[in-house]
Amino acid sequence: MKTSSLLAVLSLISLASYGQADLDAFLATTQAPNAKKMIVHQKLEAYLAPLATSRHSDITILRKTFRRVHRDFLRKYVAYSEFDRIFSAGEYDCLTATALFSHLLDGLHFRYEVVETNYHIFLVVQTSKGRILLETTDRFGGFVSGEDAILERMKTYQESDIRETSVNKFYYRYSFNLCQQISSANLVGLLYYNQSVKAFNQHDWVSSSVLLEKSHRLYPSRRCNEFGPILIQSILESSLNEKVKSDCVLRLRNFSVLESKTIASN
Repeated sequence: MKTSSLLAVLSLISLASYGQADLDAFLATTQAPNAKKMIVHQKLEAYLAPLATSRHSDITILRKTFRRVHRDFLRKYVAYSEFDRIFSAGEYDCLTATALFSHLLDGLHFRYEVVETNYHIFLVVQTSKGRILLETTDRFGGFVSGEDAILERMKTYQESDIRETSVNKFYYRYSFNLCQQISSANLVGLLYYNQSVKAFNQHDWVSSSVLLEKSHRLYPSRRCNEFGPILIQSILESSLNEKVKSDCVLRLRNFSVLESKTIASN
């Protein structure tokens, strides 16, 4: 993506702000029992209280929040982590960490945007000192300030997307190039999407179809539309009995089997 295009994206997303990120919806994408979900609610309420009443400047509060969340919650990067694993095992990926930060930022009344690329997701937060990019997977260098630095980091994400799909056969090669603002509801859809991909890579076709249906209902994204036909084809070629195959394909009726030159890890 050209720098001018990045500027256009940033100029658009700076005008938007989101309502309260739905913690219940994030937790609903996991298998955690209700008792554990309630504990997460209580933990985060207690966590936010001293930050919300702080007399420090907004950028200082944001910096403290970024550092403390990494210290207290984000301990081990694990691809395709479920959201509740942040609280039970300290495991996270860029998507689940972004979901956590979106909830905390809402509680602290920050205006922010969530930006999605093909293989990554991050936040841009508005402060009295200008915008701050939060890279949730970079504990030490993920608090990025200054327009030039933000644009350079976004350019790096775009270049990384292209590089990874060129050299790593285990990456799914999307036919599109994303750099767009998404909502909290879209975040929930992506959480379901990631778990659908995880189930697909484990050859759990039934779970993958259930999760992709949920993802598409919340966020009918281009990635869903590309993945759906691949999942259907895998189901039809699997050893599942015909009744189960039929149920899965019916569940994925919003997708059609298309010829595709893209590849996915399975």
